[in-house]
Amino acid sequence: MPPQKKEIFKSLENWAEDNLLTLLKPVEKCWQPQDFLPEPESDGFYEQVKELRERARELPDDYFVVLVGDMITEEALPTYQTMINTLDGGIRDETGASLTPWAIWTRAWTAEENRHGDLLNKYLYLSGRVDMKHIEKTIQYLIGSGMVRFLPCLSGTVNSDTVCTTPHPHSHTSTRERVDYLKFLLESEFL
Repeated sequence: MPPQKKEIFKSLENWAEDNLLTLLKPVEKCWQPQDFLPEPESDGFYEQVKELRERARELPDDYFVVLVGDMITEEALPTYQTMINTLDGGIRDETGASLTPWAIWTRAWTAEENRHGDLLNKYLYLSGRVDMKHIEKTIQYLIGSGMVRFLPCLSGTVNSDTVCTTPHPHSHTSTRERVDYLKFLLESEFL
């Protein structure tokens, strides 16, 4: 990264600490994927899965294409975080536990987004509507192939760009109330 860009990120550290880090919720106040899925320890687990599968059967295939695409994107988070951690300037997190605002934000953003992938993965698995083994192999290929930075000058904004563009596909998949286990994920994050 050119020295001028390093200076920009360094000069924005106080802003990031005051404006970005304050947006992070404590883990205990965040929803978790299991909040929206059948309870495996409950006596009614099998009935809940049966209900989920019946509702999922009514959804058009197009919904599942979008949900699988969203899940694959979310499951590739290790690749995005690795790429961000390689950036020069104030963004690099060489130890994986740096206390700079940018490093804290990147790790917290990854943890936040990881919940979306977990929920989508479990929902799609329980729905019985998709070939999970094929999807899992696709994710393994994607993460294993790494990521190339074509525009290094823009890489510093990859996480905010992803957050800004994620609502678009989610908003198109959340228009039907039949997806009640996913409704929170697909709507409330972006209202």
